[in-house]
Amino acid sequence: MKPHLFLILLPLVGLRVQAQKRTAPASQLVWIKQVAVQNKVNVLVVDYVTMLTGSRAVKAARLAGEAEFELRTNGDTAWYVPNDFYIKNRSRKLRTLPVADSSGIQLIREGGSRLYKSDLAQLKKGYAGKLYRLEIVLGKIVKLTEVYTP
Repeated sequence: MKPHLFLILLPLVGLRVQAQKRTAPASQLVWIKQVAVQNKVNVLVVDYVTMLTGSRAVKAARLAGEAEFELRTNGDTAWYVPNDFYIKNRSRKLRTLPVADSSGIQLIREGGSRLYKSDLAQLKKGYAGKLYRLEIVLGKIVKLTEVYTP
C-alpha cells in the first residue's frame, strides 16, 4: 500500500471504530419506577443500581447500615447479606428512557426462575420491586431482561 493512501484510510478506520463504540449496547441494572407513554412513545422511568455479591456486598451493606449479623459461639460477629447479594443505589436520580419498538422483553414467570418472551403490557402489570437489566443503544432501550433474585 502506498504511504499516502495509508494516511487517508487511517482516519476513516478511526471514525468507524468510534461509530461502533457509540452504537454498542450499554448494559445497566435498574429498578423500574414507571412504565408510561410520553408523546406517543413508550418510556420507562428507571433508577440505576449496582448488584454486589460476596464480600463486596457485605462491605457495602455494612456501610449503609443494612447488613445482618449473627453472634458465633466464640463471641465473634459474622456479617452477611441475605442470598449473598446487595443492591447498591448511589443516587436516587431517575431517568426516562424510550423503548425501541422492536425491543426484546424477557420476564420471569411468577414463582419460577426461567425467562419467557413478553411485552410492555405484561411488564406494566408487575414490574415493581424487581430488578432488570437494560441494553441501551443511542439512549434507547433495545432489550429488557428481568434478573432473577431469590
